Amino acid sequence: MSETIRYTNSAGTAQALTIAGTVKYRHGEGIDTWQVEPLWEAAQGSHTLSGYGMPRRRFTLTFAEKTSTYDALRGTLTALSAVMMYDVSRSISGADQDAKGTIEVVLDAGGTYSMRVAPAGISVDGPNYRHMEVNMSFEGDSQLWRKGGVTSAAGTMTDGTIAGALAFNNAGDYHAWPRFTLTGAAGTPVLTYPNARTLTVGTVMAGALDVLRIYTDPPLIEYVAGGTAAAVRWTGYAGTASHFEPLPIGAGTVTLTAASGTLTASMEWDTYVAGLGR
Repeated sequence: MSETIRYTNSAGTAQALTIAGTVKYRHGEGIDTWQVEPLWEAAQGSHTLSGYGMPRRRFTLTFAEKTSTYDALRGTLTALSAVMMYDVSRSISGADQDAKGTIEVVLDAGGTYSMRVAPAGISVDGPNYRHMEVNMSFEGDSQLWRKGGVTSAAGTMTDGTIAGALAFNNAGDYHAWPRFTLTGAAGTPVLTYPNARTLTVGTVMAGALDVLRIYTDPPLIEYVAGGTAAAVRWTGYAGTASHFEPLPIGAGTVTLTAASGTLTASMEWDTYVAGLGR
């Protein structure tokens, strides 16, 4: 197997876990399986499903290490340990309690997958002179792997009458939380989701270069006057009737309208899958 695997710690320092000629990925435990917990409520002698709980993913990656000398073997293990212990130390010391890293896996057959993880330990089989197996364990903040990079769609709304269409295809196993960028001058922009729910920004973008950034998870709206000024929080302008909705699995369209004006729009989302290779 020739997968390329790297770990990037909370400071942004990347460490290759597979090293050509020295460390090779052997196999993984818990990387393709997934678990959810059905939640039930008693109802007149039977039970009604009330939802699902999604626990964090715990998995172990096993690497075969081979070097020319025993000292080189130990040196490589030290380097692998150090990059993980960095986040453990930062969290325990209080420097960054939420110090997590990112595991990125590039499959030899194609496809890049990543997950935010907390290091959960290293164990070793060996060493046997110049050979050793290293088991690196992690706990992800989700059951889901992020597949590939950001996917985007674009559209234009003209004169407040010709609606802009942001067509999407969420090809993952799970809903996706979109991020919108609107540019232009318009009054009361409205985003309408495939389920007919809407998100209305009940105020006016006055300038042709004004930018509105809308995040759905967690909900946040930022206004950037002229496209260059400091971002101002506009979340409150959404009002109580607006919905910050995810994109469902599959294809659909988010529609952009407004009371007046012209806008260009883009929508971005991440694709999440339940296992590698999907």
